[in-house]
Amino acid sequence: MKRRAKLYLGLFLVWHVFFSCSKSVSVPEGKESYRVDFVLSGFTASVSSLDNGLKLVANSGNNVISGEQSLYFWSFNNGTLRPDLALDEDGVQWTVTPNNVDFVAGKAYAEYNAGRAASFRGVTQIEIAIPLKDVKSLNHLAFNVSGSDTGPKALDILYSIDNGLTFVALLSDYDMSSIKGTAWGDITADLTKLQQTEKIQKIIFRLVLKRGNNGQFNEKTGTIRIDNMRLSGSYDGKIVSVNPVLRHLYYHIFNRQDRKLVAEGKIELERNALEMNLPLTLASGSYDVSFVLSQAVKTLTLPRTIKTVDDYYLYNVFDNSDNQVFW
Repeated sequence: MKRRAKLYLGLFLVWHVFFSCSKSVSVPEGKESYRVDFVLSGFTASVSSLDNGLKLVANSGNNVISGEQSLYFWSFNNGTLRPDLALDEDGVQWTVTPNNVDFVAGKAYAEYNAGRAASFRGVTQIEIAIPLKDVKSLNHLAFNVSGSDTGPKALDILYSIDNGLTFVALLSDYDMSSIKGTAWGDITADLTKLQQTEKIQKIIFRLVLKRGNNGQFNEKTGTIRIDNMRLSGSYDGKIVSVNPVLRHLYYHIFNRQDRKLVAEGKIELERNALEMNLPLTLASGSYDVSFVLSQAVKTLTLPRTIKTVDDYYLYNVFDNSDNQVFW
């Protein structure tokens, strides 16, 4: 038998410590098991501001100075292709061919810890479209690179300023054969000769990954890892520092009679998801259910082991004070 339950979740802003509330869900008495579809919604009103996780930095701030600066930066520490720093985050578009992207151990850079790096398996080409409105000049495209011994060992970097109609070479047959095992190399492409930058609305970088001088090359399983990608130049406007927002739904279901945990989980929601369906199979009986949706740069803290409702707690750390929660 199938039951459909619809829960509307309220918004709660957490500063230091947060406690969830629970909602009772009754299942008809009997010996049957039931599939219950929980449709979670009601967090649409604020989803845009929560997801963006943006902080505007004024011209006098550390990230915006007169002259050369980082216009875009990717640490990949949030496990996505979203930039940490951007002029226009929503306008950035990655096209990976084929689309095999994962996130693995990375390399530290400046104030960013090693965290994660983007890992591309069996990929032949990467394109990154980047908005440049009001940029006065460009300086460099730079990043750290590593990869497996069976991965590509040569690289072409090209750019287009006419929406992909034509591409101009920046680097050709760049040799990466010396980068082996866990070692990292540094790649920098010079953009200082690009003219009339202030008229360019968008630049597309194309990275072409090639075998090079690699007898072990495997086009299906070979990987290349990229970390700390940055585009530098001159810009007098505001630069957006993007806080990587994690969206996790925590659910815990307890049997009302013996107070024991019968189901639990943590689900990562898609960035723009406004509603989700959670199907669960429960034996007939009465249950206490807790649903918590956390949107923050860090996850909430729970016990390692929960056996009964008395073991259940959930709290937020002090340095995650901007956490926003639906419950």
